[in-house]
Amino acid sequence: MRARATSIAFRAGLPKLGERVASKAISQSLQMVDPQIGGELNRELTFSHPSHLRMLGVALAAAVLAGAPAQAAIATADHGNIVVNGKAITHSGNDSDPLLTPDGKRVVFQRDSGNTTADWDCSGSGIGADRKVVSLWVANVDGSGAHKLLDVKPDMDMKKTICAFRNAQFSSDGRLLYFETPAWATSGALHVYDFRTGREHFVIDSNGTQVLAKCAEPDYRDKLIVTQHKYFVFGGSYDWPWLISPDGKNLGLIGGDNADLNAIVKGACS
Repeated sequence: MRARATSIAFRAGLPKLGERVASKAISQSLQMVDPQIGGELNRELTFSHPSHLRMLGVALAAAVLAGAPAQAAIATADHGNIVVNGKAITHSGNDSDPLLTPDGKRVVFQRDSGNTTADWDCSGSGIGADRKVVSLWVANVDGSGAHKLLDVKPDMDMKKTICAFRNAQFSSDGRLLYFETPAWATSGALHVYDFRTGREHFVIDSNGTQVLAKCAEPDYRDKLIVTQHKYFVFGGSYDWPWLISPDGKNLGLIGGDNADLNAIVKGACS
């Protein structure tokens, strides 16, 4: 697109002053970048003064720049603060694990309260666990609008217990945020937070999840690859990956022992 617009700008500068130049091709190129600008130039132009050519060049350059994608933000954690593009946007000294939304406009992160869960069971094994009490937060990339989304919480039902926010991943549209938490003795639990409703719920038992948010194949995009601990009928157990829908429905087995998930995903999603 950029090369085409540049070529048109050079050709527009070639005619002698006063020569009429058809603007249809220029308009079409601009409409690819900005429909409003292209529509306004959808007529024949008369270049009666050198300044007209300069103005056209400026308009073309502005349209191309306006259509260019913004530079991707980079989020890191430094000394307990979230840093976006080299600038600290939080200052609690207790923040970690930043994750940008797919559109790059917001960042989710964890905040450590300084307390532990020693007084309640967070392992599912009945033994108990001494874990940090963290909360899940979100903020705009400039630091504004920071607020808490979720706290860790105990519950008699392990499907409702949240002990951590591990392996956080977004759906392709940024509406859903998946995360894993310790749960049962042989398996963790996958939960999801819905930014549209502001609610969280259990999805499925999981010992490792990959969200296919960047899958080029529409049938698989935003589906989940979840490794689950299961048992053979006559004894023994296995941990194999399954394709799971966002609502937790099992769609089928992906592979067995030693399955190369990277190769499988590349083949299915390319």
